[in-house]
Amino acid sequence: MTQTKDNKEFSAIVAVKNRYKQLLISLQSWIQEKSIKEIIVVDWSSSDIDHNVISQIDPRIKLLIIDDQEYFHFSKAYSVALQNAKYDYIIKFDADYILNPYVDTSTWMNVDFETEFLTGDYHLAKIDNDAGFIKYLNGFMCCKKSHMLNAGGYKGNKFGYGNDDTKLYEYLEENMNLTRKTISIEKNKVPLFHMPHEDPIRTENYENKDLMDSCRKNHYWDKYNKIKTNEYNFSKSDDNVSFNLVLNLHQDKDIIRSKELIYCLKENMKHPNIKQIHILGDKIENYKDLHETMSKRPDLFVLQDVNKRCSYRNLFDYCNQHIVGNCIIANSDVVLRSDLNILNDIDDNKFLCISRWEYDVYGDVGCNKIVFLGPDSDNRNFFSHDAWIFKSPMLDTLPNLTKELNIGTMFCDSTLNWFLEKSSYECYNLAEDIIFEHVHKTTEMESASISEEDRKKIADKLRKITGCKGYDFLIGLNITSIKNLNNPSAANNFTSWTEYSKKKENGTNNISQT
Repeated sequence: MTQTKDNKEFSAIVAVKNRYKQLLISLQSWIQEKSIKEIIVVDWSSSDIDHNVISQIDPRIKLLIIDDQEYFHFSKAYSVALQNAKYDYIIKFDADYILNPYVDTSTWMNVDFETEFLTGDYHLAKIDNDAGFIKYLNGFMCCKKSHMLNAGGYKGNKFGYGNDDTKLYEYLEENMNLTRKTISIEKNKVPLFHMPHEDPIRTENYENKDLMDSCRKNHYWDKYNKIKTNEYNFSKSDDNVSFNLVLNLHQDKDIIRSKELIYCLKENMKHPNIKQIHILGDKIENYKDLHETMSKRPDLFVLQDVNKRCSYRNLFDYCNQHIVGNCIIANSDVVLRSDLNILNDIDDNKFLCISRWEYDVYGDVGCNKIVFLGPDSDNRNFFSHDAWIFKSPMLDTLPNLTKELNIGTMFCDSTLNWFLEKSSYECYNLAEDIIFEHVHKTTEMESASISEEDRKKIADKLRKITGCKGYDFLIGLNITSIKNLNNPSAANNFTSWTEYSKKKENGTNNISQT
C-alpha cells in the first residue's frame, strides 16, 4: 500500500539562532496544519528569542534550548531536533518558511514515504523571477524519520553555511535508493513560501561570513570525504574498461618528495581500470623504492629509461608506437580517484584534459577542487591540467607540437591546449567527475620557486614556439560535466588568458563551467 500523507502524523522540526521575528510568523502557518502533531524548535543560543512567547503559541510546540554556542551549527542543531522528534514522519522547515493555507497539503505531500522523500528545489523556481519567495526552498524536506536516521541525519559541515541539506538528499538517493520528489510549483498554487532576504543574512550567525567561500569549501570537503571513506566506489565488474597509464618519473633530490611519488604510484597500482603502467624514467637506475614497488607487480609495468624530462611530443610518440587502446598521460604526483567505467571507453575523436584536485588547499580542507584563479575569482583553474586521456594511436598526432614543451614545467599544460585547440579533437575538461588528486606537501612547487625574470624567459620561449603575442599561448579548457561528453557543442570550450583577463576587468569573470 502506498504510504502517502493521508492519516500520517508528523513531527515538524526547525533550528534557529536569532530568527525570532521570522519564526513567530512561520509558526502561525505551521500550527494550522492538523497532521503536524508536534513542532520541535531548537534554539541555538539566540539572543533575541522570548522563550515564554514561543512556548505559549501552541501546546504542540516543544522548545529545546542549547546554551553557550557562539556560532550557529546547522547540522548539530537539526540533529538535536531530529533525535527528539516523537513521530514516524518528519517535516523539516527553515525558520523563514511559510505554509500557504490556500493550498491543501494533501495535494502536494502525496508521496510514497517508503520509497520517496519530498524536498524543495531551487532549480525549479521558474516563476519566482529571482524575487526569493520560491528560489530558496531547497531546505524543506518531508521524509520518514527512520530513513533520515539510517542516512546518518544531518552531518556536520566543517566550514559553516551550505551543503547540509544537499548532502542528506544525495545520500538518500545514492546509498538508500530512495527517490527524491520535489514540491510542485504552479501559478497561484504555491504551497510554501520563503521570506526573501539578502545573502549576508544567511551567514551572519556563522563564523565564516563569506557565503560563496563556505559553500565551496563544504561542497569539496564532502566530495573529498566520499573519496576517503568509500575508497574509489568503483563499479564491481569483471569487465572494467582498461587504461594504460604513462608517466615520466624521476627520483627527486628530496627523499621525502621521492616517497610522495612512490605513494602516488602505489595508489594508482590499486586502480581496477589501470591495466598497464608505462614508466619513462629519468635517471632512475638507483631509485630503490621504485624498483621495489615494481617487483611486487612486475606484470603491471613497462619501464623505459630515457634519462631526461619528457616533452609532450615524446610521450605522445611513445603512446603511438607502443600502445593500442585507452591512454592516460599524467603527472607523476597525482592519484586517480574515480571510476573510469563511467567513460565506457573513449571515442577516437575525443581528448580529455583533466584539471587536478588540490590536496590541502586551505590548510584544513582535504581534497578541494583545484585552486581558483585568484582571490577574487569564482573560476576554478581551468588553465591547469595534470592528466590527459585519449585513444592510441592518436587520431591527430599534433604534428606542430614541438619537443621543447616539457611536461611538468611552467605554462606547459595551457600551452598544450593551444595546440589542441587547432587539432581535430573534441576536447573536454571533466574535472568535476574524474578526480586526479594532487599530492605535493613536502617541497616547494616548481612554479613557486621560479623568479620573475625566469618566468619572462619561459614566456618568451613559448611565444617563439607558438608565434603568439602577449600571453595568448595560454589557453584554458573550461570544466564541463561528463553528461556533455557526447555533445559536440560542449567540446572545445577554450578560453585564452587574454580573453579571461578582459572578462575579469569588466566584472564578468564567471566563465561558464557547466
